[in-house]
Amino acid sequence: TYFRFDTKDPHAAENFRKAYGDEPTEVRCFLPYDDVEKVFHTCKEEWVAGGLKHRCDGEFCTALRVGDRIQRHFATPTPCPGGCKEVGRIKLILRGLNRFAYVTAETHSINDIVNIHKQLTAALMTFGQLQNIPFVLRRVPMDISTPTKDGKRARREKWMLSIEVDPSWAEPRLAAMDAIALQEARMEFAPALPSAAPPALPPATDTLHFSYQRSERWMGFQR
Repeated sequence: TYFRFDTKDPHAAENFRKAYGDEPTEVRCFLPYDDVEKVFHTCKEEWVAGGLKHRCDGEFCTALRVGDRIQRHFATPTPCPGGCKEVGRIKLILRGLNRFAYVTAETHSINDIVNIHKQLTAALMTFGQLQNIPFVLRRVPMDISTPTKDGKRARREKWMLSIEVDPSWAEPRLAAMDAIALQEARMEFAPALPSAAPPALPPATDTLHFSYQRSERWMGFQR
């Protein structure tokens, strides 16, 4: 029901405890990239006591243990050998640690993976970015469908991961979006203004009459 912070750095562990307590249900964070796939890496993996056995995309391997080494490049596609489980890892920059360091939140729940991916995609589509936006990662109780021993399914309460834009950051921006939408609606339905009539011009004369005898030059010549 809460996050456990695992680290070999005692200073980071103490900062985390001061910022969030011993059993936090939510953490405040930033995301390091504007790309959902870079922020949230998903795959399937098989682990044994000696370490990673293979990693795949559900169809073909992207990493495979061969002897005592991990092979990551393949001349031809290598099918998944099976025995793997879903895993999702989201990179976070935790507020409160006072360090620019990545912390990885890991989940092996397919429901978490689908939910987090949808939420990050929605945030990117709404704001056009993931960086420089404060997020809140939470553990929340949800009723999900789970298998039972008799092969059927039943709904049970599980504590799932959920990430959303920090409400204190989102509220003024949503208010601004609301004001813009209302202004555009007023402009769309505003009555059309009558067109102004062009100014009347004096009628044009057909010919231009000029009397030289009435001009100053002619009068001066007469004098």
